[in-house]
Amino acid sequence: MSTGEFINAGDRFVVPPTQRTEMRVEPGIRLLCAGENDMELAKENELPRVVLRSGRVLIFATPDAKEIRLDCNGLDVQIKFVDSDGSCALEIHNQWSTYDVVLARAGKFEIQTNVRLTGVEGALKYSAKYRNSTEEKGDLGVGQFVDWKNGATTEAKELAEAPWWFRTSIKSAIETPAAADLQRAVTGNAPAEIETKLLELTNVRQNETAALAARTRILLGRYDGLFEPVGVFNRERLHVYWTALLEQIPQSLGREEHRDRLANAIRTVSSNRTESIFSLLIPSSQEQLSAGADKLLVEALSSPHLDERVLAFNQLKSITGKTWGYRPEKNQVEAVQQWRKLLGKSEIRYSTPTNSKSE
Repeated sequence: MSTGEFINAGDRFVVPPTQRTEMRVEPGIRLLCAGENDMELAKENELPRVVLRSGRVLIFATPDAKEIRLDCNGLDVQIKFVDSDGSCALEIHNQWSTYDVVLARAGKFEIQTNVRLTGVEGALKYSAKYRNSTEEKGDLGVGQFVDWKNGATTEAKELAEAPWWFRTSIKSAIETPAAADLQRAVTGNAPAEIETKLLELTNVRQNETAALAARTRILLGRYDGLFEPVGVFNRERLHVYWTALLEQIPQSLGREEHRDRLANAIRTVSSNRTESIFSLLIPSSQEQLSAGADKLLVEALSSPHLDERVLAFNQLKSITGKTWGYRPEKNQVEAVQQWRKLLGKSEIRYSTPTNSKSE
């Protein structure tokens, strides 16, 4: 679509990595998507409603419209700008809830959605409501933000520093050969052809292009090609991109159908490895670590399967903040011994209780 073009009710709109895309929502609210986004548009009582599954958007009032409603994976947020030149920023971040063996065996995942609303220009009023909860209302000025996490709302606070993505220009998008390859794949093609081209790009020799294509496919809910014998997490040459790709997986699961696809993709890899991959992919809680999940993670560092070593190390690094020089693609014995020592002292634990659910 072209810059500033209107999107209509029922449209799904996906912005790939490296892109900043501007659009207008009837009757005139302007949205600027800062990087990868997954959204769709609905309409209720003539008020535009954007269903935002993941991503970051800058929202601008116009003389034609000063009000918008957003559905953020169960959190309904309504924004009303005081003036027609007001703007705000909204970020939605999905992350894993802790591992549940019963749910995992059934191929189910629980996702926690965190939302931040920040005033950028002018004043605004907001109301927010989770399903089956009471509505909360408030006001935000320039540089103030409010968070919604775990079903709870924080008090409005002052932003210490504006994030990089607050810039309002859509110019100077990331310009790299990989970004150019991605742009060619998604420009002027039908959805089915785009997916075919993206799959082809995941297998090219240029590592950055292959990783960027894989990241875009995850955003679209396509998880085949991740855990197969020649999948992304079994290709040593892509090791510098593994962490970012793993972070993208829960971010993409705002859609229920994506969760089903991920479960099916993992089951397809190998029936006798399904539970192992589930348990290594989804973070364990503090209690689960104490009950033996820490041992399973350390043992997986010596797995004959590279993807299992990647997943175990990613979890251990997140839990402890340590690496001990371990590299999954190298599978060093000395580094594994360091992890075993930590295991023997029962020190593979989150540093604070708030981290026990991978917040």
